Amino acid sequence: MIFAASLVLWASVGVATPVLAGEQRFFHGVKVDGVDVSGMTMAEAEVALQKEMATRLSTRSLTVYAGGRRYDFYAPEIGCKTDGLEVLARAIRYGKKRAERRILKKEGKDFAVKHTFYLLGEDAVLDGISKDTRVQPTSAELTFYEKSGTFVVSPEKTGREVRRAELSLLIARALQEENAVVTAPYDDVAPRVTKGDLQAFTTLRARFSTGYASSQEGRKHNVALAARSISGLKLENGQVFSFNSVVGARTEKNGYRAAKIIEGGKFVDGVGGGVCQVSTTLYNAALLAGLTVTEQHPHSLAVGYVEPSFDAMVNSGSSDLKFVNETGGPVFLRMTADGNTLTAEVYGVRRDVEYERKSVTVQRIDPPPRVEVEDDTGDLEEGRFKVLQYAKSGLISEGYLLITENGITRQVRLRKDKYAPSGEIVAIGKKKAQGELQDLTA
Repeated sequence: MIFAASLVLWASVGVATPVLAGEQRFFHGVKVDGVDVSGMTMAEAEVALQKEMATRLSTRSLTVYAGGRRYDFYAPEIGCKTDGLEVLARAIRYGKKRAERRILKKEGKDFAVKHTFYLLGEDAVLDGISKDTRVQPTSAELTFYEKSGTFVVSPEKTGREVRRAELSLLIARALQEENAVVTAPYDDVAPRVTKGDLQAFTTLRARFSTGYASSQEGRKHNVALAARSISGLKLENGQVFSFNSVVGARTEKNGYRAAKIIEGGKFVDGVGGGVCQVSTTLYNAALLAGLTVTEQHPHSLAVGYVEPSFDAMVNSGSSDLKFVNETGGPVFLRMTADGNTLTAEVYGVRRDVEYERKSVTVQRIDPPPRVEVEDDTGDLEEGRFKVLQYAKSGLISEGYLLITENGITRQVRLRKDKYAPSGEIVAIGKKKAQGELQDLTA
């Protein structure tokens, strides 16, 4: 294989062997590449030169140290390109000219051959070394522990990539020596995300709280259940949050209980009561965090846990709360419900803008006249009554967001709402008194 390769390489130089008459031989004292070819024919000289080349190749070796590994190469993995045929032709022409001039004096002359040693299949070899020793960079990772509201950032790891072009040049130079040794050069490869990048996303952008200590147990249960569905959620930049999609249907099958809800302008019992306080609390936190609210709905009646025009009514069918993260990085949502206070927090990149809410009551609407109905429980005695629903004024209100940036505050109206009034409803007793009357007035 070595000899065949050498013949092909010589022929690739493009020099034709001169046609010489008879058995023309090399002049006395002529050497080619250190090989004495005196008296040889061209064919004999080629064989002699090939043997010399085989000897030289047998002493060649290449060791590459890369990424803590060692790679060794020997003939026939190492090849050589020469101008041997051209030099042989020049050497035999030298003898012919001396013969024609009848110069019979023996003179020693050594014709030098240019050798270029190289690594066979170098591209594949470099591919293998690069693949074996490549170290992929590892990006830092951010973990949000929503129960404690803390972040843990794992550090990034720098990768490594061999500099192929430089390694190829080093190999080519080193192979001209018998025992070539090369150390592969490397470039560091930076991770896509660093610890510093992620730490920028751990700033508390906004916090908003509402109270629910006086709520019944069923309502408290629903508030805590919905809050747990949201807490710990990560929104990527550009991602849309949908309350109904995240929380799911408020059904008994999903763990929700009966509690007061607003339906048809009245407070009635319904499964999932209290969930609107969760959506309202999160809505206000989203506003203060600078998130873009794209959908919200007011209640038909004003609620007591937030100012007018800052509520966000939801139901599983048609009304949703939606907002978009356009902060330029991810945001993390956290909600806690301890039985007394419901809190929503938004974490993300530090904001340079300050937000403040402002509720303005434009008009108050008087409640309708009192309505009396007969007690259908049979518990109230005649002359006694029980308040089933207290009167509540309606109102027209506007909600504003005060935005302060670079020391300048501007006011943006978010919405205008109308909340219906509700009249007092009392149940009148009809049960005949027996014995001492008891005061059952509520």
